[in-house]
Amino acid sequence: MPHRDENIFGGLRITNFGWFWVATIMGQIFADLGAEVVKVESRVSFDNARATTIGLAGSQGEGLFTINVQHSLKSIQLNLSAARGVEIAKELVRQSDVVIENYRPGVMERLGLSYADLRKIRPDIIMVSASAYGQHGPLRTASGFGTNLACVTGMDTLQGYDKSEPRPFNIAILDPMNGVLGAYAALAALRHRERTGRGQYIDIAQAEAAINMFGAPLLDAVFNGRIHHAIANRDLAQAPHNLYRCKGEDAWVGIAIATEDEWRRFCDATEHPSWADDPRFADGYLRLRNQDELDVSITEWTRERDPAEIVELLQAHGIASGPVRNIPQVAGDPHYADRQSWMEAHHPFGNAVLYTVPWKMSATQPRVRRPGPLFGMDTQRYLQDVLGIPEAETDRLVEQKVLY
Repeated sequence: MPHRDENIFGGLRITNFGWFWVATIMGQIFADLGAEVVKVESRVSFDNARATTIGLAGSQGEGLFTINVQHSLKSIQLNLSAARGVEIAKELVRQSDVVIENYRPGVMERLGLSYADLRKIRPDIIMVSASAYGQHGPLRTASGFGTNLACVTGMDTLQGYDKSEPRPFNIAILDPMNGVLGAYAALAALRHRERTGRGQYIDIAQAEAAINMFGAPLLDAVFNGRIHHAIANRDLAQAPHNLYRCKGEDAWVGIAIATEDEWRRFCDATEHPSWADDPRFADGYLRLRNQDELDVSITEWTRERDPAEIVELLQAHGIASGPVRNIPQVAGDPHYADRQSWMEAHHPFGNAVLYTVPWKMSATQPRVRRPGPLFGMDTQRYLQDVLGIPEAETDRLVEQKVLY
């Protein structure tokens, strides 16, 4: 068995001033790989993510979302509106390798915690700032969350059905995506510091990440003047590519075919060689032009079969396909149980199910260290152990409402 060093980032310390999702994801990635990541929270500026979605019985501010998204992190409560609170924050930075924040541009400057301020404390510090539109530009101070950034960047106009009203994503997809990008950028900065001894500042604009997701429509508009609209479940470059109605109540299957070889195998699998000989479907370009007729023919075939039967048949012929599932069906899938995609962990308010790290490594497997922490549960111990603040002083700071 290979040696499985689960602490690949052991010894790395990150102070995370972020809230909601994006900054928390950045820290979580490092924490699952062994870094010590402390999330700085406040009752004055409460992280509303703690109130998001369903909570465990008897919990307050400990929703299942928080228990998952903040897993492996530590939590301290620190009042940054108090001068002593800012002093403690700066001492945390002095002991840190990376600082993460996702406030609106200008907030960290007003607190005295800008990159310029932090470099005076630790010259080689790496700081990651994730905001809606970035640290400069006409929109720099505009507020934004993942859902409305999808509107502003045009993503919602590509959702839904042709000529329908724009359909928003019902999940803030930009937050986890930017969290991963932020961790990637921080890792690159750490490598740069290892080589040069110099830290740096990382400016992430979540809106730019959204725009990068649909490069083809953007370039087509800029260079050719063409405006793309929603195309439902179809694809710009290949057909068939859709969800097809199956036998059973609200039963559907997804089928996607990319090559001529796959198309011929699909026709063989469905026992419809006539489709391969039909001049309307003779090649990929013609299938795209005649998608409506093609989808009608395929639906006539899928309606007579249940999704499991279709998927088993098509997968046996090397055709990309899968049933449309609801969340409980995904949770009960033995494939994910085999891969240990989630785990049960004890939490003060009861057992909780946590998603695990979505990749496997043969020698340095990351792992979930613990469920998301209770609000400020590590405050006094962390400040005593890391900063050497005596217990009597932390007690006094609690009385002064610098700590909670």
